[in-house]
Amino acid sequence: MVAAGLLAWQSMSSKTTPGANDNATGVAAVLELARLRQLDPLSDTRVILVFPGGEEVGSAGMRAWLRSAGRNLDPRTTLVVNLDAVGSAGHLVVANREGLTGRLDLLDLDLAMIAAERAGLELQSTALPNPTDGAAARAAGLPVVSLASLDDGWIGHLHRETDTAENVEWSTVEDAVRLTEEITRLWQHRSVR
Repeated sequence: MVAAGLLAWQSMSSKTTPGANDNATGVAAVLELARLRQLDPLSDTRVILVFPGGEEVGSAGMRAWLRSAGRNLDPRTTLVVNLDAVGSAGHLVVANREGLTGRLDLLDLDLAMIAAERAGLELQSTALPNPTDGAAARAAGLPVVSLASLDDGWIGHLHRETDTAENVEWSTVEDAVRLTEEITRLWQHRSVR
C-alpha cells in the first residue's frame, strides 16, 4: 500500500498533463487491435477490451474491473496484454518485473520474445519501476504480457506538459500493434497451461 500512496501523492502534486503517450497511445493501439479483430476474428478465442482508469492511484480502474467482470476469467485460458505508453521514441519493452515485487512469469515473457522474433521486431525485457495495470492483473492470478516503450530508459514525456501528440513516436505504437497481433496468434495456438 505504500507504493499506491506514493503514486497517488505524485499524481496529486503534479500538474495535469496532456497524456498523449501515457496513455492515449495504449488506447489508440487497442482500438486498432479491435478493428483488426473485427476484420479477422480469432477462432475459438474471446477478446475482451478493457480501458481502465486510475492507474496512477494503484490501478483503481483495473482492480474494480477484475473484481466485477474479470473475476470469472480462468488463468489457464486467459492472457492479459497490457499496453502502457507505447509511443516513446526509443523501443518496445516487455516487463519482467513491475514495481518492487511484481515479477512476471517467464513463460509469458518467452511468449512475447518469440512473438517479437516472428514479427521481426526488437524487444527488450526490462523491469518497470512503477506497477502498471498489468501488475494488478498478475496479482489477480492472470498471466500478463506488459508492453511499453522506453526512450533512454524511461517513458517519453511521462507526466510532463510535453506529452502531446507531436511528441509521440507512432512507429512504436504500430510495432506494439504488430507485436500484440503476433502474441495473440501464438496464444490462440498454445496448449493449456
